[in-house]
Parts: sequence; C-alpha cells; structure tokens
Amino acid sequence: MSILVKHLATENEYIFLGIELGGVKSSLSPKIFADLFANEEGEKIGRVAVCDPGGKILWFNASELVVIEVDGQIPSEMLPEIISPTTPEIITETSEDITDYSENEEEWI
Repeated sequence: MSILVKHLATENEYIFLGIELGGVKSSLSPKIFADLFANEEGEKIGRVAVCDPGGKILWFNASELVVIEVDGQIPSEMLPEIISPTTPEIITETSEDITDYSENEEEWI
C-alpha cells in the first residue's frame, strides 16, 4: 500500500512511511517530594516519517502534512461525505405557554 502526502508549506509530495509513537514524559516535583510525587504524563509527539524522491527519510509534524493519495485513489473517492453534526433545536417558552397559578390554587402543585 502506498500513501502520498503533501507538505502544506512547500507543496512537496512525499511517500508516507510511518508515525513516531508518543512516549512517556517524566518530570520530578521539587526535591523534597521527588520520591513521593513523580509526575508522568503521556506526550503526543505527532511526527510523521516520509521519504523524498531520492529515498531520503524526513520527519515532519503531522499538522504540516495532508494525505493526497492512497493506492492511486484520492481520499474523497474512498471515503463517504462527512456529515456535520446537527445542532439541537432550541426550545423557547413564550408567555402563552406558561400558566400562571396563584399559590392558593391546588392545581399548581
């Protein structure tokens, strides 16, 4: 399977090779608490390995690239049309919809 990508800034085209998986970033709290409270959080690296026409491997941030072809087909030919989520209808009450009961009437309870 071949995937072609385009670099958005230069418009150069490359062959997609793979992605760099995120690691775990570990940072220590102040010295007194270092042993008790080590901070670990997932770090999203988001880098993509590509190959230029000469075979040289280059790395780009994923946000700098767009897929233009997969096995000779453009993505829009392979995927269904994206359907935007619908916005729920906002229901508003008018004064006509509200019945005013006095506190002495038992119907309002």
